[in-house]
Amino acid sequence: MNYMRKKKGLWYYFRVLISSFIAIILYGLFRQFRHDDAFFDTVTSLAYLPFLVTFFLWFYDLISTRMFAKFDKRSESLEFNAHMSKMIREKLQYEVEDFRRLRENQKFQLALEDLFVIYKQGENDILNYEKILSRFNTDETMKMVVKLMVSETKELREKYQ
Repeated sequence: MNYMRKKKGLWYYFRVLISSFIAIILYGLFRQFRHDDAFFDTVTSLAYLPFLVTFFLWFYDLISTRMFAKFDKRSESLEFNAHMSKMIREKLQYEVEDFRRLRENQKFQLALEDLFVIYKQGENDILNYEKILSRFNTDETMKMVVKLMVSETKELREKYQ
């Protein structure tokens, strides 16, 4: 669900490498026409730079991914909650007062957390959609909201997993 953070594959780094080589070739042409330097000398003296740039970019991505992994998990949870809120607001025309009631309901908050866990890890014997829905047999409006969230979680799971 984390739309902004996509995994950078080999193809991404290959494009960076090729772009760096193109930049060096353009710089070599510029130096040849502007300063009368030898094109081959300029390009060969800078030929190590594309590899260096690509390596540093890969290393930075690796380090930042490892350092900020805990923030990504937290932001992914917040993103899931925001998506559910937007969906409820659009489909059920809920207002601020309605959301305040949902926010104060502990069973609802627990259901929202459980749906996020199901979204990330899938259903199991302990945690599944039916058990979440069974918690709301007494309150019909809450059950309707949770049913809508369950169907949306199923769609998101199919779409992004």
